[in-house]
Amino acid sequence: MSKYNTEDQGDYLLKHNLFGATSHEQLEQLETVAFSIRSSQLEVDGFEWLLPLKTKTIKQLHFFLFQDVYPFAGQIRDVQLMKGHTRFCQAEDIESNLKALTEQLQKEQRWESIEQAAERLTYYKTELNIIHLFREGNGRTLRIVIREVARSHGFDWNFQNIDPRIYMQAMIQSVTDESLLKKLLEDTLNPH
Repeated sequence: MSKYNTEDQGDYLLKHNLFGATSHEQLEQLETVAFSIRSSQLEVDGFEWLLPLKTKTIKQLHFFLFQDVYPFAGQIRDVQLMKGHTRFCQAEDIESNLKALTEQLQKEQRWESIEQAAERLTYYKTELNIIHLFREGNGRTLRIVIREVARSHGFDWNFQNIDPRIYMQAMIQSVTDESLLKKLLEDTLNPH
């Protein structure tokens, strides 16, 4: 991959998918099926290996989820990416920012309330999204990461209960205003 993203992300994914998909619609459908199969397999096998969260374990998760779809599965991106008006972390700063964030997460004490859990998870979700480790599959990978972090702190996060359009709006908005994302988390967290 080149240092700079000189081609459209969608075109890049079409040229570099393991299915040989030739349209965005076809790639999206095949990717959805492959992701569903791999994530279901993980649900059965468990996620004990994911925590404590580290760069290595996030890369392993991404590889497992997307190994059937992209040759870059599990590899930290080395190009600059933007979506809409959001410019993600500079590629050369990803690993150091992620290391600092995972070290901070490891120092977190058990959260005492849904409100506290939602506040802390919103912070980590937003930061991980801005770091944006991978060329593709960040959102799906990070939803699993955040769910497992919540579990490790005594909460279940039922992200499947969130309207995908509202969730996407909350993620876009979280760059400058985390309130909608925090509200969505509060509404879908339960102590366990």
